[in-house]
Order: sequence, then C-alpha cells, then structure tokens
Amino acid sequence: MRSEQTHGVRIWNILMKNSLPIHDRGVAMADILTTDDVTTERISNIIHQHLAERFTSEISFGPVLPVIRTDYQEGLDYLQIYIVFDGDQDGLDPRWTVRLPARIRPQLAELGYASMPITSWVHSSEWEDLFKDEEA
Repeated sequence: MRSEQTHGVRIWNILMKNSLPIHDRGVAMADILTTDDVTTERISNIIHQHLAERFTSEISFGPVLPVIRTDYQEGLDYLQIYIVFDGDQDGLDPRWTVRLPARIRPQLAELGYASMPITSWVHSSEWEDLFKDEEA
C-alpha cells in the first residue's frame, strides 16, 4: 500500500496547488478550499487510529485524503474524506463505517471542522483513477 500512500500525497499536492474549482476539472459542485499539510496529516492520523482499533489484517488501509468541498446549492463547506482500502469490501462492516463520521467529528472539531464529514471508501484498485483528470 506504500505506492498508494505516495499517490495520495501526489494527488493532494496537485489539488492544492491548482486553484481552479474542481467542477472545472471534472467533479461537479465542489471546490478545493484550504487545509495545510499539518492538518491533512492530523486528519489522516485520526482516521488511521480508528481504523487500527477496528480492523485487523483482513483489510489494509492506504492513504486518507481529506478534501474541503463547497455545496453551492446550500452554500456550505464540508469535509469529504477519501479512505483507501485493500481487501474484501465485505469486511468493511457497514454498521461501523457509517458511524465513523460521528466518531471522528469531535476530533475534527478541535481542528476547526465542525460539520459532519462525509467518508468515501475507495478500493485500492480504483484509487489510481479517482482523480485522473487532476493529473492531466
């Protein structure tokens, strides 16, 4: 999973240095706003801590990519967190994964993100294509 972690950092750097709205790069209704590398790392560490407490070797996890987006219809910013995993998706207990945003919300609030985050679980086989348009 090390290559996916490197890929995640590379994608994050591409997204952060490009100030164009994401909808101009193929993802509708969202902008990349701001987070710094330290905050990104802290969010990733929070997620990985929770994953390590719940999952053992049946599923491995790669990069965690937090992205701040704006819902233009509502005019609100929200945090979307992409979590890359490798293994059988059936091993991701939906009762646990659906509650992860509520579990991490207090820790995210300490970092300044008070709204409920959205988590997106991405299989490692799909990770390379997730932000393909941003790499072009």
